[in-house]
Formats: sequence, C-alpha cells, structure tokens
Amino acid sequence: VNAVFRENTSSVIGGAIATLDAHVVISNVTAVANQSTTAGYGGALAHDSPGYDAEVINSIFWNNTPLEIAPTEGVTVRYSNIQGGFSGTGNLDVNPLFADEIYLHLLSTTAYYDDGYFSGGEWKRSGEHSLLIDAGDPASSWELEPHPHYGERINMGAYGNTPVASRSYLPRGTLVMFR
Repeated sequence: VNAVFRENTSSVIGGAIATLDAHVVISNVTAVANQSTTAGYGGALAHDSPGYDAEVINSIFWNNTPLEIAPTEGVTVRYSNIQGGFSGTGNLDVNPLFADEIYLHLLSTTAYYDDGYFSGGEWKRSGEHSLLIDAGDPASSWELEPHPHYGERINMGAYGNTPVASRSYLPRGTLVMFR
C-alpha cells in the first residue's frame, strides 16, 4: 500500500513485485521502469502463484519490461492505469503525466507535491492535469487527500489517500483557499 517501485531489475522473476504461492493485494502502488530479465515475467508484477489470487487496485504500472504483468493467471486489476491496457473495471491506459522521474507525483493544474515522496517537498502547479487524479475506485477512501477535494474519489498511484496526493481539478474561476 502506498509504495513507489522505480528502476528495479530482477534476474529471477518480477522487476518490482514478485509472488510465489501467495495471495497478494497491491493497492496504490506506482511501479515505473522496472525490469525482469527472465522471459515471461512482468517488470511490475510477476504473479507465479497458481491457485492464489493477486488483486491490483488504484495502481499505476508504466514503462516496465518485458511486460507490465506476467503471468496473468489469477490476477485481477481494477481502477488502475496499466500501460498497454489490462481488462477490468475502471482500468485506463493513458500517459500518467508524472511531475518528474524520481518521486512520480501526478501533475495537477491545481497543485502537486514536488521534490519529496511523503515529506520534504513543496506544492507547485502545472499547465497539465493527469487523468489519474480522482480516477481510483469509488469505494476507496480519499479522506486523507488534501481538501477541498472536488473529485470525491481517490487518486491512482502511490500517493492516493495521502496528504501529498495531487489535488483535484478545479473549474476555471473557482476561488479556494488551501489549508
């Protein structure tokens, strides 16, 4: 939950996350540029657990090689952004629009956190707004995200339901004082 996996390499299975005979729930994870050097295994997730389930929710898997998720038997993905697509409710395949290649916060025209994972950064604004903001599972809590929160849905990725989640889109002309 709420983890960033970036630029990891595995010579066994799975660049970022690997399961072996286990049930796993992966929630609000951002996995970017991870690599599995073993053919047939995912750079973001290698679920080598026949008979066990893996659930991926509110997550972003982007630019992982050779595949994002493999093997896929027993894997359920919902309300996540998977490069190349993945069947399931609420899934997307769009450029995440990361603010940078290190912390991987989502760009927001309202405000995004910069130069820090969960602390040590500062708030900035962008001319672009990620479609992954307020695009997570409607049943997931978003209460820890900054208020006011007009989207009333959790963000996809590692910072969803945290105080450093990129802020909701505000219509032009909306006057708001941030806390």
